[in-house]
Amino acid sequence: MLSPGLSLTKAALIALSLVTFTSASPVYHLAKRDNPYAARGDVMIQAFYWESVHDHKGGWYDILNDNVPNLQGHFTYAWLPPVSDAAEDDAKDAQGYLPRNWNKLDSQYGTEVSLRRVLKSLAGANIKSMADIVVNHRVGQFNWGDFAEPSFGDNQAAVCYTDEWAHPPPDAKGVVGYPTGGQDTGEPFIGGRDLDHNNPAVQNGVITYLRDRLKGVGFTAWRYDFVRGFAPRFIKQYNDASTPEISFGEFWLDRQPAPDPQTIFKWIQDTGSASGAIDFSTRFLLSSAINRNRYDLLRNGENPAGLIGLAPGYTMTFVDNHDTARKDPKAPSVPFPGDPMVGYAYILTHPGIPCVFWLDYINNLKSQIDPLIEARKAAGVHSLSPVRIDQADSTVYAAYIAGTIGRLAVKIGPGNWVPCDTSFTLVGQGARWAVWRG
Repeated sequence: MLSPGLSLTKAALIALSLVTFTSASPVYHLAKRDNPYAARGDVMIQAFYWESVHDHKGGWYDILNDNVPNLQGHFTYAWLPPVSDAAEDDAKDAQGYLPRNWNKLDSQYGTEVSLRRVLKSLAGANIKSMADIVVNHRVGQFNWGDFAEPSFGDNQAAVCYTDEWAHPPPDAKGVVGYPTGGQDTGEPFIGGRDLDHNNPAVQNGVITYLRDRLKGVGFTAWRYDFVRGFAPRFIKQYNDASTPEISFGEFWLDRQPAPDPQTIFKWIQDTGSASGAIDFSTRFLLSSAINRNRYDLLRNGENPAGLIGLAPGYTMTFVDNHDTARKDPKAPSVPFPGDPMVGYAYILTHPGIPCVFWLDYINNLKSQIDPLIEARKAAGVHSLSPVRIDQADSTVYAAYIAGTIGRLAVKIGPGNWVPCDTSFTLVGQGARWAVWRG
């Protein structure tokens, strides 16, 4: 790996990046070099938060549209909330994660007209749009499984027989039939009908929704919700048919400990390398390192710990998101501890594709985050950039990261550390973080 004072040409840095991660990460044994999950310089923003649907009911797309100039030049992707019509019986359901009519794109966030407007504005600012895909489960129009827009023909056969619809409460009214589909291929979801993804009508419905409806309004990438709910082989089938530029799966149960990175990596493998995954392992390792003064937890041998040390090109890193930072008494949040800039200093300098949370960015951290994004771009740091960890102990994690043009150095933790090469210049700093560009 790079020594702090070593200067390399662009070609040499690219070669080093490929060699380093070929030997350190099994991800390159999964796909060709021209795979969309190879080396990417993208930086994303999650363009919503849990309460945005209530704080700006029916007008969220307009809020987002007004903020496109603030995002332009900094982000290459914006991840939007679920756009389809959904159940809105209470505060928990209004966010769109209990979809009702996939093909109806008027939602609590705004009308289809306003959605198309903001997607056009984002595209005009060279920001691509990622849709939040919720296809593990659906709710009916009035009863348990009376699906429409689209219907599956035999709606009962579209629902796994193990769904709770098979055991309605004694006082349930208006129950129409029972599920007659096959065994669920993943974990059950309580609250919506678990769809039988082995059913050809379900498969065709999902593919048509992604390929025709969502791509038709301007989306180019997918974030799959609750992928533990159905077999990963279907992700490959849906991506092969809908051809997103990139996709990520949410392999996590809300407010639970992060899964082991090997477990998430196996899910990536089981999709046939058709999708990346959100790196919950790195996020919760960062939280643990801060809470326990155990910055050594961020190191796994010569590599960073977490999914970015195992499959960096398939990884979306983050500090907080709509689930971890939400204000919901029914689902207590697990917000990032202390100063979120400690987390951003880490993910914006490291490999993977970093995703910035809307509330962090718009409310108060834009002036600190933007210089880190610019330094990342200026150094040519990308999703496969090599990392040389210089120190990882009870007070400090410090590392050098090689880009295609230059280098970055980062320090997080209360201890003292500075790059040994005087050519590095300070980009930004706080009480427990600092980033330099060399």
